[in-house]
Amino acid sequence: MEKNNKNDMVKVIIVDDHIIINEGVRKVLTSSGKINVVFNANKGQDVLELIKKEEVDIVITDLMMPEMNGFELFKKIREYNSNIKVVILTAVEDNFYINKAISYGLDGFLSKRISPKELIEAIIKVNQGEKVLSSCILKCLDENCICQSDELDKVVSITKREHDILAQIADGKTNQEIAELLFLSKRTVEAHRYNIMQKLNIKNSAELMKYSIKYTQLF
Repeated sequence: MEKNNKNDMVKVIIVDDHIIINEGVRKVLTSSGKINVVFNANKGQDVLELIKKEEVDIVITDLMMPEMNGFELFKKIREYNSNIKVVILTAVEDNFYINKAISYGLDGFLSKRISPKELIEAIIKVNQGEKVLSSCILKCLDENCICQSDELDKVVSITKREHDILAQIADGKTNQEIAELLFLSKRTVEAHRYNIMQKLNIKNSAELMKYSIKYTQLF
């Protein structure tokens, strides 16, 4: 695979206290030729020191780590530089931690069960401004559950425009009102609603409203 110039690549820090996971994620991301892993850390403090010296686009962090967990690291990174995107990559997939994440503006919340290809795609999408979640995480938003799917977890991404429309749906706006607020045609809003429902496997408007409220609380 032809490599891009390092200056053009997505600059990523990986932080995970499990060395084998840390190294595995590094190999997956660097194999894309589009992502430059500038540092592998095993604790949050190392990341906070590095981002003061190096240009970084995305920090990918485990959730459960000694000294500083992923949520705490996320908050400290945002306090220092709100332009750095943060993605949680975790084996923890229960509703308690999803609810705990609601108060944070996460750029991504991913299960460690996703495939290498989906992980690469997710990081590229986050760098482009999309919010990315694993399908298992989405399921947990709607159920008091621990995700235990035998199927490979999938990644669902929400574009900036879809994000804006979901926020308006959560606020109770009609298609016409959303169109006027976002300077779109009503037909374009309807198309976006349809695409969102297809992407998230939502069957009706009531489910869409329910999801949009939970989504806007998370983001």
